[in-house]
Amino acid sequence: MGSYQLHTADTAHWRALVTAAECRTECRLHPDVEGYLVMLLLRYARLRQAGQGLGMQIRNHKGADGDGRIGQLREMGDKCLVFTGLLTEEARRSGVPLVQFVEAGRSAYRQIAEESGNLLFARLSDGFVALMDVLQAMRQAADAGRPADLLALHEQWSETGSRHAFRRLCAATGALPLPLPSLLKH
Repeated sequence: MGSYQLHTADTAHWRALVTAAECRTECRLHPDVEGYLVMLLLRYARLRQAGQGLGMQIRNHKGADGDGRIGQLREMGDKCLVFTGLLTEEARRSGVPLVQFVEAGRSAYRQIAEESGNLLFARLSDGFVALMDVLQAMRQAADAGRPADLLALHEQWSETGSRHAFRRLCAATGALPLPLPSLLKH
């Protein structure tokens, strides 16, 4: 992505929201990753219309051949990131476990990195959960006053390692959460 950035009011607005969320999650994103996230938010400002049926796309996603493969992988990674970060309720309603969205997004970005040699996509893959946390912190700020779904937070923390979910659990319960034994999960 490089350091080239458009400086519009919308870009500045999204960058300010991302920066504030980074502070709340105590997560500092690499500048290229932060820039990518801002551009992603600009592109997907109307994801609700474009994201219908995403659960089925994840279940049935197969690698495409030809020139469009990288674009399809990028779209898959981007949609998974937005769904896990901003549209978690819609992701849950799709019937696809949140961890599957995380795995699909990571995998899509990793495949792009391996096929193109683009380090940005390796960073996106490696930092997927941190990016999800930043987006969720943005959503949490917008939903201030809405009670947290503690079971969903626990699941997210135990399955993805989300530090943001862990902190929210601790703050909501006043205690350190324990992982559930695997027998109770299924």
